[in-house]
Amino acid sequence: MENIASFLKTTISILITLAIISSGLFLWGKTQPVVELANSQAAAQARELSEQQYSAFDNQIVSGSQILTAYRRYESQQSFCLYVEKPYANGQNEAERRFSMNWVLCGEYL
Repeated sequence: MENIASFLKTTISILITLAIISSGLFLWGKTQPVVELANSQAAAQARELSEQQYSAFDNQIVSGSQILTAYRRYESQQSFCLYVEKPYANGQNEAERRFSMNWVLCGEYL
């Protein structure tokens, strides 16, 4: 009789353990899309914050001192590209209107 009781205790404890592990795996599977969405939103916000520092100069009409300020501030960054386009004047061809500090990076804008 003692053997049957110990067998039942062992079997029931194994079944309860499997039930707990199964419910944990089920909940883990349900939370993964939420975690991935949160990670992607956090990455997007971080990217926006890092690009926000450039918005003061992006597509703005600036003077020469502002161009030099931007160059001095961001020249040490690897992905820095300074692209300047002068207003069109009569007799001026397209090549004379555009100026770039880093041709490789700015080439896609030209």
